[in-house]
Amino acid sequence: MASRVERLELQEGFSLVTAPRFRPRRSWADRLCLNGGIEREGRRVHPRSDWRPPTTRELTLLVRQDPGRESPFNRVPVSENTKSADPPHHEEICLEPWEAGLVAIPARLREAWWASAGWGAPPAARDEGYRRFVATVLEFLRFKRLPLPVRCEADVLASRPDLRGNRLDPTTGELNGLGFSTPASRRTGGWINLGDETTHLVLLNIPAQGMRALLARDGDSDPWSLPPFDLVSRFFEAYPDYPLTRVSLDPGEGVWFPRADVVHDGWPGAKQEADVVLIIRGEMEELVPEPFA
Repeated sequence: MASRVERLELQEGFSLVTAPRFRPRRSWADRLCLNGGIEREGRRVHPRSDWRPPTTRELTLLVRQDPGRESPFNRVPVSENTKSADPPHHEEICLEPWEAGLVAIPARLREAWWASAGWGAPPAARDEGYRRFVATVLEFLRFKRLPLPVRCEADVLASRPDLRGNRLDPTTGELNGLGFSTPASRRTGGWINLGDETTHLVLLNIPAQGMRALLARDGDSDPWSLPPFDLVSRFFEAYPDYPLTRVSLDPGEGVWFPRADVVHDGWPGAKQEADVVLIIRGEMEELVPEPFA
């Protein structure tokens, strides 16, 4: 499918919100940038570096000021037979399924990570310190009523500051570029900056079903059957200039992902030191929107 001659402007997708009971230091307008789409490096897709502040219209499309408000999507479960623990009562839920929430962990937890990673400690002590650190972070996030999976995995990813991203292929260990979580059964739930400098997370603000709907609207023969990797490739082939969203995250800040898999990658930017992020994954029932009207 050839790319469209007419550029696709930013569409309404999942909402960026400040998660309730969190108080980040900066406003959304101060931390968001958009660009002019993607560029390819072999089979990988990376964001272009022409970042700019969002327009007023774009900021309105991206950011929802009051979390929990009715979504523009009518969401239904992917499978009615998915086994999961009983969800929290609505009044206890911090974020709705279509919201990506800005969160922040206390400085003491970030300091606990660096203490657990100390080179002077023997390996067994480092492992025990890391397990305590992860358990404490998860306990804090549950206390803040984030929608954590019943079973969570947590990985710390350290990357050189000069890389174009930090999402890795689990089989080769090489950079993967923009894409969905890999493997799909362990979707990314949260992404938290453990470093001492600001880092960035790049997102495509349209969930998978929205991507399929746009492709179908513009004449793609069968976008509904595409597996995730092919869907990403086909979407960016059709819309190489679609603006990506870059979220700036100060030390200790992070993003809690919506309940739909999100095309994303890290973007260390102009950092001087290693990029260090905590990635929380788990099996979650995915909620997806009906096709766009």
